[in-house]
Amino acid sequence: MMSSEGAAGKSTPTTGMHSGLLRFPDLLPANGGAMNGLPLFEYTPPVIMGDRDGETFDGPRDRIRLDTAMGRIFNHMQDAKWHTLAELAEVGVCSEACASARIRDLRKPKFGGFHVSRSHCGNGLWKYRLAGKAEVTG
Repeated sequence: MMSSEGAAGKSTPTTGMHSGLLRFPDLLPANGGAMNGLPLFEYTPPVIMGDRDGETFDGPRDRIRLDTAMGRIFNHMQDAKWHTLAELAEVGVCSEACASARIRDLRKPKFGGFHVSRSHCGNGLWKYRLAGKAEVTG
């Protein structure tokens, strides 16, 4: 797997030799290749990467940065615990506005249609929790 070390020892995404697919070495599960209790080869990751819908989105400029933040935030939220935007921004190495947008993306069907719960802590502070896939109706 190809990687390069960026600031603070974080891996930066690089492209594979044959496929051109991005690799995110620091996004691999910490438990030796299993995710949600499944061996890695049985795990089908959700589609959390891709072009965004915003008017100001510019793929060549923004996609790698936003996909990387999305991957880090999604992996961190899989613990099903409550997280503030400040915590998610730190994990995602992005701004709180970006972390908030990634939470909104996770709720969209094209990025997995996840149910992300929110709870008001007080004084304008909210916390968020990944609560699984949203139920499909119809």
